[in-house]
Amino acid sequence: MGRRMYGYKIDENYTVTLHKEESEAVELIFSEYLKGLSLGRICERLERLGYVSPGGTSKWSRSSVDNILTKGYYISAIVSFEDFAAVQFERAARSNIVEETGKRKTTRYHSKNELSGLFVCGGCGATFRRITKHSGEVVWRCANRVEHGKAICKTAPTISDDCLQQLLSEMKMNGLSLKQVQCIEVQPDKQLIIRHHVLESEHCL
Repeated sequence: MGRRMYGYKIDENYTVTLHKEESEAVELIFSEYLKGLSLGRICERLERLGYVSPGGTSKWSRSSVDNILTKGYYISAIVSFEDFAAVQFERAARSNIVEETGKRKTTRYHSKNELSGLFVCGGCGATFRRITKHSGEVVWRCANRVEHGKAICKTAPTISDDCLQQLLSEMKMNGLSLKQVQCIEVQPDKQLIIRHHVLESEHCL
């Protein structure tokens, strides 16, 4: 039997069910992160409440909490798709912040990565990553599909960088800036659902 996923338990018949205390810890982690708590503060809260970490100890680390925040297999069973997607956007926003000082890092995002954290898989909720293939072609793929193959996400398509840059140009032509966009969901058929504060629109690649 492989390594058990934190938040779940497996019986002798390989039936997977929720682990009550661990699933509560997972739910708390997502909730507190969306409230604005830092990874360190979440660790302190988990330890104070007596939750056991994935390592089986009472001590929690920032990396353990952050790792849980990226797992798409919590969707529906413990965390809603909306909350999972919101956490991925928040992680992308915080990635350019030094947690100890609250100040922005001196290194800025490269202009070609301006879409990082914006595109989310309509199947599993993970963000899309910009990847350079051996051939030199640049594409965007679901992070869960990249890390776990089809184990978590079976339907995410691969999108070319040229297509996304074209979409970006069309958005600008229509007066829609990235600052107005909440997220862009990539559907299995490559249809893109653009969600922003004013309206919801669809775009097919």
